[in-house]
Amino acid sequence: VFGAARGVLRAGYSVGDSSVIAALELNSPLIQIGGLISQDYTRLDVPSVAHIRTGRIVVEPAEEARFESKEGRS
Repeated sequence: VFGAARGVLRAGYSVGDSSVIAALELNSPLIQIGGLISQDYTRLDVPSVAHIRTGRIVVEPAEEARFESKEGRS
């Protein structure tokens, strides 16, 4: 999203856990990636990404994002 994401966000319906949600401002009441759902995360007003790490949705500033490989390493 090249702007603020404030609505319900869903990604990964067909590709699952490897999906990423990115926005300039991530302030959504609900994030769903694949089969995981998160409503409890720190809202960020900086460019941010939501992705799955170690079986849970992680939301972090884009410049600090670490992505997990298929082997489980960052």
